[in-house]
Amino acid sequence: MKRTVVSGIVGMTLFVAASAAFAADKTKSEEAFDRLSSLKGEWKGEIKGVDTTLIYTVTANSSALME
Repeated sequence: MKRTVVSGIVGMTLFVAASAAFAADKTKSEEAFDRLSSLKGEWKGEIKGVDTTLIYTVTANSSALME
């Protein structure tokens, strides 16, 4: 009986630790979106002699980057 309880507790502990480790990892697409969303704000520059302003906004509940 004690052996079963101890095995169950150890099993649950390993399961919780493993699920927390996998939840912390981001997919490649999530990492890429995080890099792109760091562009949010107003960017000014010059393209072929023409002054240009680009504005990037994170929208759609932080799931899209709009230019």
